[in-house]
Amino acid sequence: MSLIAPILSLMPHRGDLHLLRPELPEELEDLPSTAEGEWRRLSESEVWQAQRGFFHHQGVGAWSKGTVPHYITTNPALARAYAQVVIGYWRDWQRDAMGGGEEPFYILELGAGSGRFGYMFLRALLELRQRSPLASLPFCYILSDFTESNLQFWQSHRSLQPFVEQGVLDFALFDAEKDGEVRLRRAGRTLEPARLARPLVAIANYVFDSIPHDAFAVKDGQLHECLFSHGGLALDGKNPEWFQEVLPEFRSRPIDPAYYPEPGFNALLASYASRLGNSTFLFEVAALRCLDRLRRLTGDRLLVLSADKGYVDEESLQGLGEPHLEGHGSFSLAVNFHAIGAHVAASGGRALFGGHPRSSINICAFLNGAPPGGYVECELAFHEHVVRAGPDDTYTVRRGAEAHYESMTTVQLLSLIRLTRDDPRVVRDCLPALMEKVEEADASLKKEVATVVRRAWDNHYPIGEERDLAFEVGLLMVRAGLHEEALFYFNASLELCGAASATLWNVGMCHLALGRFDEAVARLRRARELDAHVIPLNAFRPNKESSPP
Repeated sequence: MSLIAPILSLMPHRGDLHLLRPELPEELEDLPSTAEGEWRRLSESEVWQAQRGFFHHQGVGAWSKGTVPHYITTNPALARAYAQVVIGYWRDWQRDAMGGGEEPFYILELGAGSGRFGYMFLRALLELRQRSPLASLPFCYILSDFTESNLQFWQSHRSLQPFVEQGVLDFALFDAEKDGEVRLRRAGRTLEPARLARPLVAIANYVFDSIPHDAFAVKDGQLHECLFSHGGLALDGKNPEWFQEVLPEFRSRPIDPAYYPEPGFNALLASYASRLGNSTFLFEVAALRCLDRLRRLTGDRLLVLSADKGYVDEESLQGLGEPHLEGHGSFSLAVNFHAIGAHVAASGGRALFGGHPRSSINICAFLNGAPPGGYVECELAFHEHVVRAGPDDTYTVRRGAEAHYESMTTVQLLSLIRLTRDDPRVVRDCLPALMEKVEEADASLKKEVATVVRRAWDNHYPIGEERDLAFEVGLLMVRAGLHEEALFYFNASLELCGAASATLWNVGMCHLALGRFDEAVARLRRARELDAHVIPLNAFRPNKESSPP
């Protein structure tokens, strides 16, 4: 029995991120000016406060509506690579029998947003820990952000509850721009400087690009600050379109060598002035201060993992033009990872970068402090799971394959899903091709389709998007003749998205195919009660808000 409904057209992927404009104006001072008093350091501009207001008022909607890009830093491939590096980091410290007693290793995710990355990371980390000599090692993952609405969302999210019950997840209101201690919402304790018994891992994906930067220009060896004006209009982050009101302009002027109160920052600026040709560059002042506070919190035992667009070496900073604010509801800037790495190195730490140019995202590790035996396992894991073939490569392969799903075989599509570490986004995008091919598969291959898709479904973390993935996967299982599997997904759709006549009708027809007449009649009657015009064998639900025709 075939119960097939139309599959929704795929949502377009976000275009490649633009970094900086390639042109360097001959004289930045000659840019069109605005009223006196509006020019100020980039890090002190009103745009940052409006940015905070945007995220505060949008909450998780900033991501669920697709306004702010996040897939490239919230996917299973990245989560598993990070988990591998963290396991290596822990093994380095445990190898030297460090103390700590029963206190857990803490992992602090900054700017955790929807919580999706944390969910995928915890799934990967728990699996790897169980398969390693660290199976009994205590740890606690901390989802943190500066806005309370995100914490409320995480605390009520059913997918996170099993981690809370296992004692491996807590929550904290933490502002990366100013906080130096972490107050755990569930444990009721505060992580304070010099009181942590074990090293800390911090995760910052798409965070450093969205907190205050400064901008500088080097002209004939002389360092200039790039003052910024947003056009003089009042900015209101409550308006989701606020960034469209920003008219960014830069003008430069020479600066005193003692620009910052931090001597290390000034030394780094002086190094750029002497080494860069005529160029502009961004300076992650908020990120550097955040890392300094985290170092003090941990007694200089810190691993930071960060994924973002930006620059990792001095060569890539040569000849850059005026900074470009990339708008997407909020805005972001390319991250000068080279400056962060140089600052970490100046404090006695080290930076790990990818070994070849990255096409979409840079993944970096910053290490301060070290166990007596060094970071053998951590660096090996970073090399194997990030440098040699990492999440950026996985993303690039997936993007290249997107245009060819229809010509790929079922076996090839399943291989792609496995390669992406069971990515539900890839399953969603492959659904039209799988729907066309699965009926022709033999029983063994259909079973493998169900197995691979179920693993990807287990990585699915709903945040309220339009697409009802469970409903669509249920249709795939129906096409494969796997009605018990289809019931699992249709029931998941009812649980996540509420009662809908199309879903209930398909549940009823699946029961009928399985010989469960009473259950079938009950669901079909309920479907008719919700919509007297529901059409057998063509149930269709375009999105959560609309009803079937």
